[in-house]
Amino acid sequence: MEILRKTAIAALLFLQAAFLLQLGCAGTTSETGNFAAPPAPVAELPSVLQIPKDLSIDVNKTRMDGGAIMFASLGDPYLDEALSKFLTAGSGVCGDGALDTGEQCDDGMQCSNGIACSMDAECALIGDGLCMSRSGDGCSTSCQIENYSENLAFSANLVFFANSRLAALLGPLSTFLIPVDATLNKMEKVIFIGTKPYIARLNFGDFDLDGIGGAEGCSGHTAALPICVRVWVDDGVVESRLLAARFDDFPLPTNPGSGSLRGQDLTFAPVGSVIQVAANYDHFDPEDKFTDSFFGALVVTPPLPPEVFLPIRAFASQLGPNATALKTSNGSATDMGNYAKGFGRWLENQDYWLGSFESNDPPPRQFTNQCVRISTGEGVSFEAFCKPLGLNTTGLGFLPFTSASDLMFFDFPEFAP
Repeated sequence: MEILRKTAIAALLFLQAAFLLQLGCAGTTSETGNFAAPPAPVAELPSVLQIPKDLSIDVNKTRMDGGAIMFASLGDPYLDEALSKFLTAGSGVCGDGALDTGEQCDDGMQCSNGIACSMDAECALIGDGLCMSRSGDGCSTSCQIENYSENLAFSANLVFFANSRLAALLGPLSTFLIPVDATLNKMEKVIFIGTKPYIARLNFGDFDLDGIGGAEGCSGHTAALPICVRVWVDDGVVESRLLAARFDDFPLPTNPGSGSLRGQDLTFAPVGSVIQVAANYDHFDPEDKFTDSFFGALVVTPPLPPEVFLPIRAFASQLGPNATALKTSNGSATDMGNYAKGFGRWLENQDYWLGSFESNDPPPRQFTNQCVRISTGEGVSFEAFCKPLGLNTTGLGFLPFTSASDLMFFDFPEFAP
């Protein structure tokens, strides 16, 4: 009977998906298969919830763009949207002032004195007939960063990687609305991960997310905080655990609120392993927010015991409005005995970064509280440049590596109840 049920699900998935798309995905399905209309808004309650699709904090200012090319090859359906937060679409020409694939920087066309220009005639007025992208200002004529410090970019690159994996996990689930209803304890919906349809089964019952003992104290429904959710996905052949989360605020399209989650990345997994991600986050105040992300691969091929390899931890925070915010990134990664750790702080509207880095990957490298000019990657005087901006690394230290317990599913059965 189980085989017949799976076969029937596989046959109906595309029909159900087409039906929902025809309706414009305006409704959500309950566990009975009927469309559940959101209840009338209750005072101080939203009418619907939406699983956040984005927990990212923009670290583009201190990130190297070489990683973007690699990530783009993964083909995640929500990766383009994640990348758009960091890469501005342009003409593909070095000097157009927009960052394109293959470019590490693009400061636009300039006359010899650094004044922006769009044609040679503008430069001719000052006795310079060439309007072009110029070297010597931190961004070369080939749109590559001059003397860029890879060590400076390390933690920001890890944050960008973690952001992209979280987007791949959360994006498909963010496409449907969840009614706020004190009687709603579970529901089903067809979602697409890539081009493949799945039946997603959501259960809002209380459970143990962190494994420290006891449940999370969730309401068991969607109308009172905190809200717990566990999500299974079924492709008609295999049912898999996808996401376990606790929302401490009502997640909305405009603000993910705060909470914790653990999930399985179905779009990026070497054979014999399960790629898992986790995050603790608080974005309730958009000018005082953080995301602490964990990433690793759990070996599941018998008879090997569960192990974590290539564990990554990436932390990012923002204090203040986007244009002038104080940003922090911190990251750690290890691979077969080699490791690297780095952290730093900078102001979004300034060109200086203060941080530390350590690695035993030959040759070993280490620096502590180094002040760096972001545009060129050169070390500069702390007293002259970072200190006047109020930059400091008080309270920062190297992050411990992600462990198996950081990624483990607790109180999360293999199949939906």
